[in-house]
Amino acid sequence: MINKRYYAIAVLFVSFHVNASSWIYRGYIPSDEEHVLVIESSNKISLNHREFTWFSCEDASYICLMSGLISFSIPRIPGEKSKWTKNKVDYTVETTKMLKVFGQTIPDVMLIKASFQQDDKYVQEFLFSYERGLLAISEKARESKSFLLLEGICGYGALSTCSE
Repeated sequence: MINKRYYAIAVLFVSFHVNASSWIYRGYIPSDEEHVLVIESSNKISLNHREFTWFSCEDASYICLMSGLISFSIPRIPGEKSKWTKNKVDYTVETTKMLKVFGQTIPDVMLIKASFQQDDKYVQEFLFSYERGLLAISEKARESKSFLLLEGICGYGALSTCSE
């Protein structure tokens, strides 16, 4: 087990992936329309040509992506918390597992559930790896569901050592 204090020091020296100009997530939603979510490093996020601005957390100890579409946050230090709250959204790490997909093994992928305090019928779920970043986004709102999967290897929030 890695000592959290030493890991915190290492995080200061290994920056999170900011070299990418955008991250693309393609939708697997039961509808006729193709859904494409684009997160740009210039703080723009769009879904099917609807554009929003996203922002990071003011608290530097979290990786965040907050917008009118997504509310995602996670502590920068792995294993530090299994539950936290940011911007009236309660986050819980539901499980952590190794994921094998498209011939690649990704260790320590977390399923993170985001429950909105203002609407208990609206839930977002995320697959996140500290190494690879945000891998998938799922949304459940009353009767509708959506699933967006990263197109590429390194998603938003990935370590700078992640390479396409």
